[in-house]
Amino acid sequence: MHIALYITTGVIAWFAVILVWQYYQVINVDLLENVVKKIRKKEAEEKFDKFSVLLVVLIFIIIEGFTLFIGTREIHNNYKIKYELILVLLSMTALVDARRKIIPNLLVLGTLIIRVGIGVYEYFLYDGDLQNILIIDGLGFFLGFGILLIIAILTKQAIGYGDVKLFGAIGITIGVSDTYSTLFYGMIFILVASIYLLLVKKKDKKYKVPFAPFIFMGYLTAVIVSNIAL
Repeated sequence: MHIALYITTGVIAWFAVILVWQYYQVINVDLLENVVKKIRKKEAEEKFDKFSVLLVVLIFIIIEGFTLFIGTREIHNNYKIKYELILVLLSMTALVDARRKIIPNLLVLGTLIIRVGIGVYEYFLYDGDLQNILIIDGLGFFLGFGILLIIAILTKQAIGYGDVKLFGAIGITIGVSDTYSTLFYGMIFILVASIYLLLVKKKDKKYKVPFAPFIFMGYLTAVIVSNIAL
C-alpha cells in the first residue's frame, strides 16, 4: 500500500515539474496538450524533440527513485514531505535556470507557502512546540539565505540573488544539517564543472555557470548520503 502511495506521489510530482518546464518553455514536449487531446479522442500532435524526451524520462526516473528511497526510510512523514517539496522545487528550477538563467520568484514563494502549511502540521505533531520549530527553521534560513547573501555581496554576485532566495527556501524547509550538506556537495559539483569549462571548453573566467542544476545534484547527494543507513 505504501509503495503504491509513493509511486503515485512521484508521478504527481513529476507531472508538476513537466508543467512548469512547459510554462517556462524550457522543453519542447507538449505533454498536457497531448494528454487533453487524447482524453477528448482527438489526434494528438507530435511536438517532441529527442533531448526534451530524454529530460522528461530522466527526471521521471530521478523523482520516482528519490520518492521511493525517502518513502522507505525510517524517518517521520513530515521530513518525507519536506524532502519531496524541495525535490520538486529544485527539479523545476534546475532546468529553468540552466535554460533561462532565472530562479522564478513564483516557485520560491509557492514553496514557502507550502512550508507554512507543513509548519502548522508540525506544530500539532510536536504538541505545540513552536519555539523549537522556529529555531530549527530560523537557523536553516540563516544558513541558506544569510550566508549566501553575504557571499553574493562579497563576490559581486558571482552567486546570484536568485540562488540566495532559493537557498533561503531550502534552509527554512529542511533545516541546518541538510542545507549545509546540499551547499557543500553543490559547491563540489560546480567546482568540477567550472574546472572542466575553463580547461576543456576554454570558457572565459567571466562565464556565468547556472548554480541551480548543481544545487539539485548537491541536494540529491546530501539527502541520500544522510539517509542511506536509516
